[in-house]
Amino acid sequence: MQKKGDPGLDGKFKLGAWRHFGFFNDQRFDGAGVSLADTASNGVPGLLSGDFGLYAVAEQKIYRVGGDDDRGIGAFSRASYSPPDRNLINYYADTGIEFIGLAEGRPKDKFGIAAAYAHVSPRAHALDLDFQRLATAAWPARSFEGLLTAVYQYEMRAGWTLQPNFQFIVHPGGGATNPLSSLPGSIRSAHRPEVLTEAYIAGSVARDKDAPLRPTSSQKKDQDDQGDRYSEEPEQNRHGVSFQFTGGVSRCRREGRRLRWLQDLHRKLPGAGKR
Repeated sequence: MQKKGDPGLDGKFKLGAWRHFGFFNDQRFDGAGVSLADTASNGVPGLLSGDFGLYAVAEQKIYRVGGDDDRGIGAFSRASYSPPDRNLINYYADTGIEFIGLAEGRPKDKFGIAAAYAHVSPRAHALDLDFQRLATAAWPARSFEGLLTAVYQYEMRAGWTLQPNFQFIVHPGGGATNPLSSLPGSIRSAHRPEVLTEAYIAGSVARDKDAPLRPTSSQKKDQDDQGDRYSEEPEQNRHGVSFQFTGGVSRCRREGRRLRWLQDLHRKLPGAGKR
């Protein structure tokens, strides 16, 4: 393992697995093996014992600025798999690249771009096809959800950062709702009618006097290998004000475009949360 200050380009590759011993709903059949789309079904998904997942994580620094351990260019990729009969998403993959402190005058600025793909399991997709066959041929079938995202963290001054984030989502919710939900048979995300694509701009302005702008090496070690790489916020934000905003545009099949903005102001008093 490369230590801090060592020359060269560090990288790592991890393989892992998890196991759950609970019970999980079948994505297509009831307990008698009848499709949940069939009127002869009791409508209660069958229970399957246990679940598991496999995952791989790869990270590689591809360029360093001088001898600095933090500044430079890095790339990452992640992938995971779970059995399709009891999971809505049976495989997932993402990849991205980050640029940290490339400009001498902006040593703590960060920019990252990434793409992600979540595949709806064949079992869940087959249930949608059952609804097409037994209910209506116009019934939509879930397939995948894709994401393109870009984020920039700008250090305005020591302890003050501005972080806008852009996200473009293809097939929100897999392209259709769960046919067993309260809004079955609609081409939409979980709660927005007939959404085909979505674009969001989000951001935050934060003031943090005590915590570092990026996690320490010990904090990184404790992070979940499958966690969100672009959510590396300071562990402590006990002083000052954080302002967060989110806006989005959806392209809908019937309603054209819909613009939405949400704003939240979070105030934290000095000393709050100290242990």
